[in-house]
Amino acid sequence: MDTAELIKTGIYEAKGSLGSIAHDMDEIEVLVRNRKRQTKIILICGLVAFGIGAALTSVQPWIGVPLMVLAGGGLYVCYVYHRGTPDVLDRLKLVRGLAVMLANDAALKAPASIRMSCDQKGTMLSEAPWPNRKNGKERRASCDWLRLETTMLDGTEFSQTVTDFFRDRTYTNPRGKSKKKRRTTSVVVQRYKFPSDIYGDPAGFPEQIQQLVHLPQSATLRDLRVNAKTLTAKVHVKLNTDLLQSCTMLSLGAYRILNLSRQVGEGGK
Repeated sequence: MDTAELIKTGIYEAKGSLGSIAHDMDEIEVLVRNRKRQTKIILICGLVAFGIGAALTSVQPWIGVPLMVLAGGGLYVCYVYHRGTPDVLDRLKLVRGLAVMLANDAALKAPASIRMSCDQKGTMLSEAPWPNRKNGKERRASCDWLRLETTMLDGTEFSQTVTDFFRDRTYTNPRGKSKKKRRTTSVVVQRYKFPSDIYGDPAGFPEQIQQLVHLPQSATLRDLRVNAKTLTAKVHVKLNTDLLQSCTMLSLGAYRILNLSRQVGEGGK
Protein backbone atom coordinates (compact mmCIF):
# COMPACT_ATOMS: atom_id res chain seq x y z
CA MET A 1 0.00 0.00 0.00
CA ASP A 2 1.32 3.43 -1.00
CA THR A 3 0.71 5.50 2.13
CA ALA A 4 2.16 8.70 0.65
CA GLU A 5 -0.17 8.46 -2.36
CA LEU A 6 -3.16 7.84 -0.10
CA ILE A 7 -2.41 10.98 1.93
CA LYS A 8 -1.72 13.03 -1.20
CA THR A 9 -4.78 12.04 -3.27
CA GLY A 10 -7.20 10.71 -0.65
CA ILE A 11 -7.79 7.67 -2.86
CA TYR A 12 -7.14 4.03 -2.01
CA GLU A 13 -7.04 1.68 -4.99
CA ALA A 14 -5.93 -1.92 -4.94
CA LYS A 15 -6.22 -5.27 -6.68
CA GLY A 16 -5.62 -8.41 -4.67
CA SER A 17 -7.22 -10.81 -2.27
CA LEU A 18 -9.98 -9.80 0.12
CA GLY A 19 -7.65 -10.66 2.97
CA SER A 20 -5.04 -8.18 1.76
CA ILE A 21 -7.70 -5.47 1.44
CA ALA A 22 -8.87 -6.09 5.01
CA HIS A 23 -5.22 -5.91 6.14
CA ASP A 24 -4.78 -2.58 4.35
CA MET A 25 -7.82 -1.21 6.18
CA ASP A 26 -6.14 -2.12 9.48
CA GLU A 27 -2.96 -0.35 8.39
CA ILE A 28 -4.83 2.78 7.33
CA GLU A 29 -6.69 2.85 10.66
CA VAL A 30 -3.38 2.67 12.55
CA LEU A 31 -2.06 5.49 10.33
CA VAL A 32 -5.10 7.67 11.04
CA ARG A 33 -4.96 7.12 14.80
CA ASN A 34 -1.20 7.77 14.95
CA ARG A 35 -1.47 10.99 12.93
CA LYS A 36 -4.33 12.20 15.13
CA ARG A 37 -2.26 11.55 18.24
CA GLN A 38 0.78 13.30 16.76
CA THR A 39 -1.36 16.26 15.68
CA LYS A 40 -2.73 16.61 19.21
CA ILE A 41 0.80 16.60 20.69
CA ILE A 42 2.01 19.26 18.22
CA LEU A 43 -1.08 21.39 18.92
CA ILE A 44 -0.63 21.28 22.70
CA CYS A 45 3.10 22.05 22.47
CA GLY A 46 2.42 24.90 20.05
CA LEU A 47 -0.23 26.49 22.26
CA VAL A 48 1.94 26.19 25.37
CA ALA A 49 4.95 27.69 23.56
CA PHE A 50 2.80 30.54 22.21
CA GLY A 51 1.45 31.29 25.68
CA ILE A 52 4.92 31.32 27.22
CA GLY A 53 6.21 33.50 24.39
CA ALA A 54 3.38 35.98 24.86
CA ALA A 55 4.10 36.17 28.60
CA LEU A 56 7.81 36.77 28.01
CA THR A 57 7.31 39.42 25.33
CA SER A 58 6.96 42.26 27.84
CA VAL A 59 9.89 41.08 29.96
CA GLN A 60 12.33 39.43 27.60
CA PRO A 61 11.14 40.16 24.04
CA TRP A 62 14.32 38.72 22.47
CA ILE A 63 13.13 35.36 23.81
CA GLY A 64 9.37 35.79 23.73
CA VAL A 65 9.01 36.94 20.11
CA PRO A 66 11.08 34.12 18.55
CA LEU A 67 9.22 31.65 20.73
CA MET A 68 5.87 32.95 19.48
CA VAL A 69 7.09 32.74 15.88
CA LEU A 70 8.29 29.18 16.47
CA ALA A 71 4.94 28.28 18.06
CA GLY A 72 3.07 29.80 15.12
CA GLY A 73 5.10 27.68 12.74
CA GLY A 74 4.33 24.60 14.80
CA LEU A 75 0.60 25.37 14.71
CA TYR A 76 0.75 25.79 10.95
CA VAL A 77 2.50 22.44 10.61
CA CYS A 78 -0.23 20.97 12.82
CA TYR A 79 -2.90 22.38 10.48
CA VAL A 80 -1.21 20.98 7.35
CA TYR A 81 -0.60 17.62 9.04
CA HIS A 82 -4.23 17.35 10.15
CA ARG A 83 -5.55 18.38 6.72
CA GLY A 84 -3.67 15.49 5.11
CA THR A 85 -5.05 12.87 7.49
CA PRO A 86 -7.81 10.70 5.96
CA ASP A 87 -10.38 10.85 8.78
CA VAL A 88 -12.59 8.01 7.51
CA LEU A 89 -12.70 5.43 10.29
CA ASP A 90 -16.34 4.63 9.51
CA ARG A 91 -15.48 3.85 5.87
CA LEU A 92 -12.55 1.68 6.91
CA LYS A 93 -14.88 -0.28 9.18
CA LEU A 94 -17.36 -0.85 6.35
CA VAL A 95 -14.75 -2.00 3.82
CA ARG A 96 -13.13 -4.29 6.39
CA GLY A 97 -16.51 -5.78 7.25
CA LEU A 98 -17.39 -6.30 3.58
CA ALA A 99 -14.06 -8.00 2.92
CA VAL A 100 -14.61 -10.38 5.84
CA MET A 101 -18.20 -11.08 4.76
CA LEU A 102 -17.29 -11.78 1.14
CA ALA A 103 -14.27 -13.88 2.10
CA ASN A 104 -16.65 -16.46 3.59
CA ASP A 105 -18.04 -17.13 0.11
CA ALA A 106 -14.93 -16.53 -1.96
CA ALA A 107 -11.63 -18.32 -2.33
CA LEU A 108 -8.89 -17.13 0.04
CA LYS A 109 -6.93 -15.57 -2.83
CA ALA A 110 -9.93 -14.65 -4.98
CA PRO A 111 -9.11 -11.58 -7.12
CA ALA A 112 -10.80 -8.41 -5.91
CA SER A 113 -10.54 -4.76 -6.89
CA ILE A 114 -11.43 -1.74 -4.82
CA ARG A 115 -11.52 2.02 -5.07
CA MET A 116 -12.20 3.96 -1.88
CA SER A 117 -12.26 7.75 -1.63
CA CYS A 118 -11.56 9.65 1.59
CA ASP A 119 -13.36 12.74 0.29
CA GLN A 120 -15.75 14.16 2.90
CA LYS A 121 -16.92 17.22 0.95
CA GLY A 122 -18.22 15.57 -2.21
CA THR A 123 -19.34 17.19 -5.43
CA MET A 124 -21.72 20.06 -4.78
CA LEU A 125 -25.22 19.55 -6.15
CA SER A 126 -26.82 22.76 -4.87
CA GLU A 127 -26.32 25.60 -2.42
CA ALA A 128 -28.98 28.01 -1.20
CA PRO A 129 -29.91 30.16 1.81
CA TRP A 130 -31.60 28.43 4.73
CA PRO A 131 -34.10 31.02 5.98
CA ASN A 132 -35.00 29.19 9.21
CA ARG A 133 -31.81 30.36 10.97
CA LYS A 134 -29.60 33.44 11.10
CA ASN A 135 -26.98 33.36 8.33
CA GLY A 136 -28.40 29.99 7.40
CA LYS A 137 -27.10 28.18 4.35
CA GLU A 138 -27.90 24.73 3.00
CA ARG A 139 -25.46 22.80 0.81
CA ARG A 140 -26.17 19.47 -0.85
CA ALA A 141 -23.42 17.27 -2.26
CA SER A 142 -22.69 13.67 -3.24
CA CYS A 143 -19.62 11.47 -3.07
CA ASP A 144 -19.14 8.15 -4.89
CA TRP A 145 -16.68 6.81 -2.38
CA LEU A 146 -16.65 3.03 -2.79
CA ARG A 147 -16.54 0.47 -5.57
CA LEU A 148 -15.70 -3.12 -4.70
CA GLU A 149 -15.67 -6.08 -7.11
CA THR A 150 -14.85 -9.75 -6.68
CA THR A 151 -15.87 -13.24 -7.82
CA MET A 152 -17.62 -15.71 -5.55
CA LEU A 153 -16.95 -19.44 -5.28
CA ASP A 154 -20.07 -20.23 -7.33
CA GLY A 155 -18.82 -18.05 -10.19
CA THR A 156 -21.07 -15.08 -9.41
CA GLU A 157 -19.47 -11.73 -10.20
CA PHE A 158 -20.22 -9.38 -7.32
CA SER A 159 -19.91 -5.60 -7.28
CA GLN A 160 -20.98 -2.99 -4.78
CA THR A 161 -20.96 0.78 -4.86
CA VAL A 162 -21.71 3.27 -2.10
CA THR A 163 -22.62 6.89 -2.73
CA ASP A 164 -23.11 9.32 0.14
CA PHE A 165 -25.50 12.23 -0.25
CA PHE A 166 -24.75 15.07 2.17
CA ARG A 167 -27.01 17.83 3.40
CA ASP A 168 -24.97 20.42 5.29
CA ARG A 169 -26.68 23.26 7.13
CA THR A 170 -24.64 26.10 8.59
CA TYR A 171 -25.98 28.95 10.71
CA THR A 172 -25.23 31.30 13.60
CA ASN A 173 -26.83 30.46 16.94
CA PRO A 174 -28.18 33.06 19.41
CA ARG A 175 -24.78 33.19 21.14
CA GLY A 176 -23.11 34.21 17.90
CA LYS A 177 -21.31 30.92 17.33
CA SER A 178 -21.20 29.26 13.92
CA LYS A 179 -22.81 25.83 13.79
CA LYS A 180 -22.89 23.07 11.22
CA LYS A 181 -25.20 20.08 10.98
CA ARG A 182 -24.80 17.25 8.49
CA ARG A 183 -27.29 14.61 7.44
CA THR A 184 -26.00 11.75 5.32
CA THR A 185 -27.96 9.24 3.27
CA SER A 186 -25.94 6.37 1.82
CA VAL A 187 -27.08 4.72 -1.39
CA VAL A 188 -25.85 1.13 -1.67
CA VAL A 189 -26.06 -0.72 -4.98
CA GLN A 190 -25.19 -4.41 -5.16
CA ARG A 191 -25.02 -6.27 -8.46
CA TYR A 192 -24.79 -10.02 -8.91
CA LYS A 193 -23.98 -11.48 -12.31
CA PHE A 194 -24.78 -15.12 -11.60
CA PRO A 195 -24.31 -18.31 -13.65
CA SER A 196 -27.72 -19.25 -15.06
CA ASP A 197 -26.79 -22.94 -15.20
CA ILE A 198 -26.73 -22.92 -11.39
CA TYR A 199 -29.50 -20.52 -10.44
CA GLY A 200 -31.83 -20.73 -13.41
CA ASP A 201 -33.93 -17.71 -14.32
CA PRO A 202 -35.45 -15.80 -11.37
CA ALA A 203 -36.79 -13.08 -13.68
CA GLY A 204 -40.23 -14.65 -13.77
CA PHE A 205 -40.70 -14.52 -10.01
CA PRO A 206 -43.53 -12.34 -8.68
CA GLU A 207 -42.87 -8.96 -7.09
CA GLN A 208 -43.22 -10.56 -3.65
CA ILE A 209 -39.58 -11.63 -3.83
CA GLN A 210 -38.78 -8.24 -2.30
CA GLN A 211 -40.07 -9.71 0.95
CA LEU A 212 -37.04 -12.00 0.96
CA VAL A 213 -34.80 -8.97 1.53
CA HIS A 214 -34.78 -8.00 5.21
CA LEU A 215 -33.15 -4.74 6.27
CA PRO A 216 -32.66 -2.61 9.41
CA GLN A 217 -35.30 0.03 10.15
CA SER A 218 -33.05 2.83 8.91
CA ALA A 219 -32.66 1.18 5.49
CA THR A 220 -35.15 1.08 2.63
CA LEU A 221 -35.10 -1.12 -0.46
CA ARG A 222 -35.62 1.32 -3.33
CA ASP A 223 -35.09 -0.91 -6.34
CA LEU A 224 -34.76 -4.60 -7.11
CA ARG A 225 -34.21 -5.72 -10.70
CA VAL A 226 -33.80 -9.32 -11.76
CA ASN A 227 -33.30 -10.80 -15.19
CA ALA A 228 -31.92 -14.04 -16.57
CA LYS A 229 -28.30 -13.08 -15.84
CA THR A 230 -28.14 -10.36 -13.19
CA LEU A 231 -29.71 -9.25 -9.93
CA THR A 232 -29.35 -5.59 -8.95
CA ALA A 233 -30.56 -4.11 -5.67
CA LYS A 234 -30.49 -0.52 -4.41
CA VAL A 235 -30.87 0.46 -0.77
CA HIS A 236 -31.01 3.85 0.97
CA VAL A 237 -29.49 3.88 4.47
CA LYS A 238 -30.08 6.84 6.76
CA LEU A 239 -27.91 5.79 9.72
CA ASN A 240 -24.21 5.30 9.17
CA THR A 241 -24.10 2.86 12.07
CA ASP A 242 -26.43 0.54 10.13
CA LEU A 243 -24.50 0.66 6.87
CA LEU A 244 -22.48 -2.55 7.27
CA GLN A 245 -25.48 -4.46 8.61
CA SER A 246 -27.58 -3.22 5.68
CA CYS A 247 -24.97 -4.41 3.16
CA THR A 248 -24.75 -7.81 4.85
CA MET A 249 -28.52 -8.29 5.04
CA LEU A 250 -28.94 -7.14 1.45
CA SER A 251 -26.44 -9.75 0.30
CA LEU A 252 -28.24 -12.45 2.28
CA GLY A 253 -31.54 -11.41 0.70
CA ALA A 254 -30.06 -11.54 -2.79
CA TYR A 255 -28.88 -15.09 -2.24
CA ARG A 256 -32.26 -16.08 -0.81
CA ILE A 257 -33.74 -15.09 -4.15
CA LEU A 258 -31.07 -16.91 -6.13
CA ASN A 259 -31.31 -20.06 -4.03
CA LEU A 260 -35.10 -20.05 -4.33
CA SER A 261 -34.72 -19.81 -8.11
CA ARG A 262 -32.34 -22.75 -8.05
CA GLN A 263 -34.74 -24.83 -5.96
CA VAL A 264 -37.64 -24.03 -8.27
CA GLY A 265 -35.55 -24.96 -11.28
CA GLU A 266 -34.48 -28.25 -9.73
CA GLY A 267 -38.08 -29.03 -8.82
CA GLY A 268 -39.17 -28.57 -12.41
CA LYS A 269 -36.70 -31.09 -13.76
